[in-house]
Amino acid sequence: MVELLAVKKGEDYIRFDDGGFEPCPMAKASVYPLAQEGVVKELLTRYQKHGLATAILVKLTIHEEVYGVF
Repeated sequence: MVELLAVKKGEDYIRFDDGGFEPCPMAKASVYPLAQEGVVKELLTRYQKHGLATAILVKLTIHEEVYGVF
């Protein structure tokens, strides 16, 4: 099992880059290990004034299972 943090606003996830952020689908979202919670909170604080005031921090939990053997 893998646990990752991501930022979500409405139905979109957020992708952070050097110049700011953009809404995107989950497959393109910026994700962080739980140990980097402080980094994610800092990003949220930095961009609250620029449209992320209502964004939420979510934990994504990935479970791996065998789907098939080929």
